[in-house]
Amino acid sequence: MKNNVVFREVQYFRQKWVWISVGVILFVYGYSLVSELVNTNNVGENQAFFDILYISIIPAVLITILMFTRLVVEIRTYGIYYQLFPIHIAGCMVLWTDIEKYYVRTYNPMNEYEQPGFRFNFMGKNKAYHVMGNEGLQIELKNGSNILLGTQRANEIKQFIV
Repeated sequence: MKNNVVFREVQYFRQKWVWISVGVILFVYGYSLVSELVNTNNVGENQAFFDILYISIIPAVLITILMFTRLVVEIRTYGIYYQLFPIHIAGCMVLWTDIEKYYVRTYNPMNEYEQPGFRFNFMGKNKAYHVMGNEGLQIELKNGSNILLGTQRANEIKQFIV
């Protein structure tokens, strides 16, 4: 297999609540921009148009980033690879020799991590990458750091990490 990959999972932010939230934000944002344009007097109309156009770039970029954000988890013959794009452009590799212990566990995403995405503590010892759900591959490293990689395929991962 390519790069000695024995297991591969790719997750995207495709939950309905994420896109409903984006839709509500866009509606409120669009409504305020349109009402601002309608209420603008004739003086400076061109400037108001360009202001709206310029400000509209921000949500467009954020939505584009959200659409392309993905979590990739691969179990390879020599370690565990993970990538939360666009945070990790090249991805990260944890070699089996650096791992003290690893196991699949159930966690409470709202209590432990508050929301999907990337979480870390300020000391840099614990990191979590998850998109949805409440199961993940917990990796405890020999240097004392911990990494939690969310998964939708916990039973399949268990077959490869025994």
